[in-house]
Amino acid sequence: MYVTPIRINNDSSCILYSFLESREKQQRTLSSDKPYKIPRRTPPDQLEESQIPLGEESNNICDSVGNFSKNMRIINRQLTASNLLHPNVTSLCDSFENLLLNSVSDSTWNRHSAAWNLFDKFCKQFSINSSEKSDVKTVRAFVTWALTVKKLQASTIRSYLYSLQTAHTLNNSEPVCYANDKCIKMLLKGSENIFSASNAAPKQRLAMNLPLLQILGHRLASSDWHPYTVQTIWTASSVAFFTSCRMGEILANDEKVRDKKTLLWENVVFTGSNDLFIYLPFTKTTGFKGRILDVFEIKGADYCPVKALADLKKLSEKYQMFASKNPVFMLKSGKLLTVCGMNKILSSLLGDFIDEKFGISCHSFRAAIPSLMSENPETFSLEAIKQWGNWSSESYKRYTRSDKDKFRALFGKIMRIMNQ
Repeated sequence: MYVTPIRINNDSSCILYSFLESREKQQRTLSSDKPYKIPRRTPPDQLEESQIPLGEESNNICDSVGNFSKNMRIINRQLTASNLLHPNVTSLCDSFENLLLNSVSDSTWNRHSAAWNLFDKFCKQFSINSSEKSDVKTVRAFVTWALTVKKLQASTIRSYLYSLQTAHTLNNSEPVCYANDKCIKMLLKGSENIFSASNAAPKQRLAMNLPLLQILGHRLASSDWHPYTVQTIWTASSVAFFTSCRMGEILANDEKVRDKKTLLWENVVFTGSNDLFIYLPFTKTTGFKGRILDVFEIKGADYCPVKALADLKKLSEKYQMFASKNPVFMLKSGKLLTVCGMNKILSSLLGDFIDEKFGISCHSFRAAIPSLMSENPETFSLEAIKQWGNWSSESYKRYTRSDKDKFRALFGKIMRIMNQ
């Protein structure tokens, strides 16, 4: 069954609410004939425009990529050998550092920095001599401290162990893969078991669906926020929903800083055939090689992503905020829309859909269409799902939300054969 599109600028949310509440199937899936159950709770209080959450200032010890080499004194240490005392060695060191810094993303360096600084804090607290190559027993104690005192998750510790291994590589010492140590594996597994026992029903991330997207659009249009701010948030939502891209690939890392990953208007190309494509300057899978993101028109629909981008461009020209080098997803205040800010906006506008079991975040958009595809295996193959979401591995399975439906269909086949 198809849901009749609802115009976002019309006060017709009551029609959608009535339709959703009248449905017998209340499963939380993407399919338009299985919409979310509308909770019998009042929507959250609307934020003032000046209070729109845009993300927190970074509190990491290493707020910028350039600081970590000074704090940790790792990179330039590679080029201090006695045979490199030529006067031009300074420029060589600068080039060496620049190449290393661009080998991975800024977020990866920030994670490395967080791990290195946390380990350094641990060593200082327990008066441990932090050497270039840490003893395995010291790292075991560090893991125990991080899990029990700092309350970090086992998955975070695993990534931090890789960062310590990277530090040893950069220190020109033989790297040690602490994650393969049997004792450390048991510590991490024990932490996961304790967490599972105390959280029998972990919070699940909802997959966005079309009715919920329309509710988001209506609440945005009904807010007192500036029209340009509203259109920016709505455009990011519709593009992420209908392309299944990662929000982190189209939104900024920092609300005040434009970096080489920021999506600019020059990256949005209107082809003249009612479709457009976006060049993503950086993606999780391709790095700074980027990739092309195709955006297709949905004729006659207010939730069309092409229409949303065109309207955003017109508004940016109207308010004299448009330039080819300007960010696409920028609010009227001049601040950039970030993933952290978008998550808080979703919690603010859709808070009545969130409870102790279910949550909504930017990843909900990523899971939207893949969930719909997985519910219709007779139409979409697994290869098609991977292709749509630009997945190169089996990780796409984490973004589908139809395991129960699949098992029900499998059980039906078993029963038909059993009753023959």
